[in-house]
Amino acid sequence: MTRGWPSGRAPRSLRGRIIVATAAATVLGMAALVAVLGLVLRTVVSNDVDGVLRDRAAAVATMVERDGVVEQDSAGGSASQPVGDLVWVYDATGALIGGAEASGTLGQEVDLLSTTGAQVLVEVDDWRLLAEPIDLGGGETGVVVVGVGLEPYENTQHTALAISAALGLVIVAGVTALAAWSVGSALRPVATMARRAAEWSEEDLSRRFALGPPHDEITELGEVLDALLERVSRVIGAEQRLTSELAHELRTPLTVVRGEAELALLAPDPPLLARDRERFERIVAAADQMTQVIETLLSIARGEVAENVMAGVEEVLDAAAANLGAGAPLKSLVTGGETGLLVAVPVGIAARALAPVLDNALRHARSQVSVTVRVRGQLVEIAVSDDGDGLGGADPELIFHAGVRDVASSGAGLGLSLARRVARAAGGDVRILPGEPTTFVVTFPLAS
Repeated sequence: MTRGWPSGRAPRSLRGRIIVATAAATVLGMAALVAVLGLVLRTVVSNDVDGVLRDRAAAVATMVERDGVVEQDSAGGSASQPVGDLVWVYDATGALIGGAEASGTLGQEVDLLSTTGAQVLVEVDDWRLLAEPIDLGGGETGVVVVGVGLEPYENTQHTALAISAALGLVIVAGVTALAAWSVGSALRPVATMARRAAEWSEEDLSRRFALGPPHDEITELGEVLDALLERVSRVIGAEQRLTSELAHELRTPLTVVRGEAELALLAPDPPLLARDRERFERIVAAADQMTQVIETLLSIARGEVAENVMAGVEEVLDAAAANLGAGAPLKSLVTGGETGLLVAVPVGIAARALAPVLDNALRHARSQVSVTVRVRGQLVEIAVSDDGDGLGGADPELIFHAGVRDVASSGAGLGLSLARRVARAAGGDVRILPGEPTTFVVTFPLAS
């Protein structure tokens, strides 16, 4: 299972995708929560400030009605009744009769509010101002303007948002870590299954995942896969037994046929005619070839391809060409590439894997088949190309299925399927390269 992913791409593992999705959802949720919290804080703070302003304005109005205010003296001095900071009282003409004159932008805004006839709420720089008409007594009216500095409230609001954001990051990290642990625990059986399956070979028919009694969906899946493997093992075992039994039963009459042909060749009286002798020799050769086929099938069925056996590539090519027989189409066969290479496969098995590929190329080529040998890593590649019409857009993998054949072919469609099976049993493979010309590549382990 892939744990990492290239830069700029989404994670390819299920665990990574779940963790990233969880982290992203948590980040979005916390961002929305912080945004809502900021909006709520702003509304609450605004309402609190407005309440403070209204309370202060009401208190000043009560004080003025009870005690009155002292107008400015003739010298223009500010001899007003002390009413507190950020409080200004104006008479009906807009003259300041209480509070200290403000300067700058604040002073300009306060002057504009001094003659208002209705309650007005404005915000200027770091202050919020409330102006409303009041009764000065004696039938006179005026305006009171009160203000509140917003900086302490804004600092509190920013601090609360910063704490909320920090707490959100902690929650995101915690939720992501919890998701990683939970997903890792849940998918641990899957990783175990993948690791065990990667260690198995084609001959490990008795291996099972063995996750124990199922306690969740994944372990239940493991139990189902074990049951499926058991059924597949029984089918493959039955196939191997059938192949082995058929090969065993065929060897006895085949031995008799070969023996009789050899005895006929050895009989001195009457002397054999040349054509009869040639016929008996062909029977012996065919019997030998069938014996080799049976031995190959037995080795594949039992999974007992001989190890530590080496064969020259040229020897394999000669044996594969000999296996084609006299009925093979007459086309030019050109070989090239590296020479003197050895493969770690018995000659008979390697030839049995290569012969169907050569036969297929010869049948579909117009005039020539090219065979190129080269080493790639620890494998010997034998590339077989023909100058025929190609696959015609057909699925390259489909031709390796048993029973699939060309419409004009008289065969059973088993050659290429058997070739791939034999090659894989020997540690190699048979594949087809994309593009033109049609090129099959047969690979075998390189002998060290």
